Amino acid sequence: MPRLVPAILLLCTLCSGGCGSDSRREPPGGGTPDAGPLDADGGAGAPRDAGRSADTGVDTDASAPTDSGPSDAGPPPACPPAGPFGTSPGQTIPDVTLLDCDGVAHSLHELCAHEVSWVFEYTDWCPPCRDFAARADAIYRSHAARDLAAFFIVAEDDSFGPPTAELCADVRARYGLGMTVLFDPTQSFASTLGVPTNDFHLVMTRGNVVHWTGRYADDEIESRLDAAFGL
Repeated sequence: MPRLVPAILLLCTLCSGGCGSDSRREPPGGGTPDAGPLDADGGAGAPRDAGRSADTGVDTDASAPTDSGPSDAGPPPACPPAGPFGTSPGQTIPDVTLLDCDGVAHSLHELCAHEVSWVFEYTDWCPPCRDFAARADAIYRSHAARDLAAFFIVAEDDSFGPPTAELCADVRARYGLGMTVLFDPTQSFASTLGVPTNDFHLVMTRGNVVHWTGRYADDEIESRLDAAFGL
């Protein structure tokens, strides 16, 4: 019996560190050890990106740029215009090149940078044309400060014949025209646009976009110019 006592004491000493208990250590305060997030294979993965939502993976960094969508203003009209071309309101006018009274070439498309442009086609045999020509310069000057450009085209002489540079200069001086005066001996303006040669108005907005056309509409031109300026 005395020989059994040391053996029993030794056995109890060995068991006091874990006999009858779980061999895994618990962290202070209880609970289970934090092994970190699991990867796809069930093992410990890398720490989550602090800039992403743990649930969706969507970047939640407030400093990231946001897409505000397309601008409502849209791109500005091309200048010079590249087409397609047409002569109806909202379409871009085709180009025509004519000489002024001094022999300098001018094209319709050179007007494209202006807020509004106006072209009036005149024949010297047309009484309404002559009546309107007497007040055309005053209308032009009253709108020029708003960025209006204008061409006055002489299409025929008083005998229905082709105009000359001399007639062009005479018409410019006769009516005191400050706008650019052109002459069109081949009626290329009328044929290209498919319009009459006398008392014809064309109003365009920036980019040579047709705003309005009218014939024998001299009493409308000021209100049409105002409308083109958005007034």
